[in-house]
Amino acid sequence: MTAEGGGVQADGVTGTLSVDTGGGPLSATDITSPSATVNGDGGGIALAFTAAPTLVQVTTGGGSASVSVPGGPYAVTTDTGGSIESVMIPTSSSAPRSINVSTDGGNLEIGPA
Repeated sequence: MTAEGGGVQADGVTGTLSVDTGGGPLSATDITSPSATVNGDGGGIALAFTAAPTLVQVTTGGGSASVSVPGGPYAVTTDTGGSIESVMIPTSSSAPRSINVSTDGGNLEIGPA
């Protein structure tokens, strides 16, 4: 899905989630997708999973990012460009599930669902 600058709201996503907002914000809740790839190009991203995903990749290009996931541990890699970063879930570099987030200056929060 591509929004080209407009905001995107989604609820109850079950298949693979792939979104490029083109600069607008994205808010997705009740996600049971096994994987998600989201590009905000400057817009904020908020993802709330109700089932543990295998892979989450988020790039905001300067916007903030919030990801909530159940269970854990997850292999987590982040790049906030020096902004505030809060990871409040169990992590392990050898975990079979991974979360990769780059905000390029936006704040980041990864927490439990």
